[in-house]
Amino acid sequence: MALDARQVPLRSPAAVAIHDDGDVPRQPLHVDAAREGRVRRAYLGVGAAPRPLPPKAVAALGRTTGIELIDIAPGSPAGRAGLHPEDIVVALNGSPVETVEELQRLLSADAIGTPQSVTLVREGAVMEIEVLPAELAA
Repeated sequence: MALDARQVPLRSPAAVAIHDDGDVPRQPLHVDAAREGRVRRAYLGVGAAPRPLPPKAVAALGRTTGIELIDIAPGSPAGRAGLHPEDIVVALNGSPVETVEELQRLLSADAIGTPQSVTLVREGAVMEIEVLPAELAA
C-alpha cells in the first residue's frame, strides 16, 4: 500500500523531515513514501544526547551546544568511520547540529550510501570525519 502524502499530519515526525534548509535541494519524504511505499532513512548507528560544548569549542565554532555520542553500535557506519563515544557532533555537511532531531532530519534517504562530513569535537579539538550512512532497516 503506497502512502498518500495527504495522510502525513503536518506536525508528525515525518513532516518535520520533509524539507532541508541547506543549500542542496532535497526530495520531500512524502515523495519517497509515495514512490516506494515507505519512508527511507539513513542510519549511522549512534545513541546521542544534547551536550554543552567545551569553552574552546564554543570560541572556535561560535555556538554552545552539540550532541554527544553516547553509544556506537558495533559494525555500524559510525563505528567503521571511527566515531567514538564522547565525541560531540556539531555539524553534518556544514549544517549545524544541536539536537538529535536535527541530525535525524539531515539523515534523509538521499544520504544513504553518500559520504557525509561530520564535524565533531573530540578531546577539545574540532575535527572532520567522513561517514557513509547505510539504510535504516524497516
